Amino acid sequence: MRLRFLLVAITLVAGACGDVELASSDSTTITVPPTSTTTTTPGPAGDRLDPGSQQASRSPEPVSEPILVPVPDPAAEPTKPSRPGLPTAPPPRPAPAEPVSPPDDAIADAIVDLADRLGVGVDAVELLDARLVTWRDGSVGCPEPGLAYTQAEVPGSLIVLRVGESSYRYHAAGGASFFYCDTPQAPLEGGA
Repeated sequence: MRLRFLLVAITLVAGACGDVELASSDSTTITVPPTSTTTTTPGPAGDRLDPGSQQASRSPEPVSEPILVPVPDPAAEPTKPSRPGLPTAPPPRPAPAEPVSPPDDAIADAIVDLADRLGVGVDAVELLDARLVTWRDGSVGCPEPGLAYTQAEVPGSLIVLRVGESSYRYHAAGGASFFYCDTPQAPLEGGA
């Protein structure tokens, strides 16, 4: 913006004094004609100008150098200078899809654990629910009496299994391993 203002100002001044020549698309050549000087000879009244006594004489024309002013090409987009040797950034990868339930191997481990606890075959254990949840605090929905827990919400998972008429719960925080919970509390998201 400053450069454009400067260029317009120089063009106006040069236009008042002489011709403006466009040297190339990268610069403007402004040719300023030599100025004429008027010499006065003092008249009878001292240094006052007396129109009859003025003698106009031109001094020899000085050699004028063209003034080059860079003019940006408005059609060209500014480019960032590249530094050799720097790798270009790879294109961003799409975010992996968030799982909506615990991994199958975690569910299989919980089924085997419950079958061992109850002394039944794995065929007797039925999966009721397996999902991602948000636990109310650091107890991960399974507080133990006498322990204090962080009061921040904890992302985690819940697996609900059934054997006969009874249901059993396995809880996990984040990517941690599942554990059996015999005194479960419901998570914030949904009641299980």
